[in-house]
Amino acid sequence: MTMHHDEIIEEVRANRDRLAALRNYDIRALYEDAKNRERASGRKVVRLAPRRLASNGGEGASSSDIPAEK
Repeated sequence: MTMHHDEIIEEVRANRDRLAALRNYDIRALYEDAKNRERASGRKVVRLAPRRLASNGGEGASSSDIPAEK
């Protein structure tokens, strides 16, 4: 199987690696950095309620598990 060359994916992965290297690949430092950039952006951040796992034998969420839009 031949891999498709995607410049956008390569750029995203290079940026991810660059940011991780700046924080010595420390996941907590990466999280704090992301939260600081989020706060500094001044943009409204939407927090969605977590979705419940389906209890239908592992079939995944059904449409009745998804809350209606307001």
